[in-house]
Amino acid sequence: MINIKPPYLGCAYYPEDWPVEEIEKDAAKMKAIGIQVARIAEFAWSRMENTEGVFTFDWLHHVVDTLAKYGIATVLGTPTATPPVWLSRKYPDVLMEQEHGRRTQHGGRRHCCSNNEHYREYSGRIVEKMAQEFANDENVIGWQIDNEIYSFGNGCMCTVCAEKFKQRLKAKYGTVDALNKAWNLTIFSQEYNFFDEIPTPRDAWVKCRRRSSRNT
Repeated sequence: MINIKPPYLGCAYYPEDWPVEEIEKDAAKMKAIGIQVARIAEFAWSRMENTEGVFTFDWLHHVVDTLAKYGIATVLGTPTATPPVWLSRKYPDVLMEQEHGRRTQHGGRRHCCSNNEHYREYSGRIVEKMAQEFANDENVIGWQIDNEIYSFGNGCMCTVCAEKFKQRLKAKYGTVDALNKAWNLTIFSQEYNFFDEIPTPRDAWVKCRRRSSRNT
């Protein structure tokens, strides 16, 4: 087991982007500058499960073992921020719905709806598989759960998120009258009679923001 003590000097490392013969060179350079810990794998779902249900962890074990050879411990990141393209193709509803009504497309990161049942199911499966592979690896000293848990823009506006948004408002304010008062919704005739009437913050919010910026 690697014996290192805090404070740690670490780095983020993305070996899935590099030829395998570069891994040992990188580890040697990290050791030379005093790196003790490397965080890896948080964006590497497609390398672990390039085809649905077919899991490949040999390359990741090689990285962890190579780092350990140079006295560098590993923090493993779960890869749920970057689902592979086969998931988007199989379940298009996992893609986040933007405020203008269009779905995001595959590419980059954080393109899926965090509330979507299919996204959550497959995220749970890859995380469980990783845990089974590395739970007893003494060179893994910690886990990072997901990465940058937020949505770009105003967040997902799909029907699932819209319903959860209304449920959250009802739990927070209790009554529509209390919400109307807290939000000062008498202005612009915005007050609501039922929680089901409350829309997600799409264009109305943008227009209000623009109007405010012109008046300042």
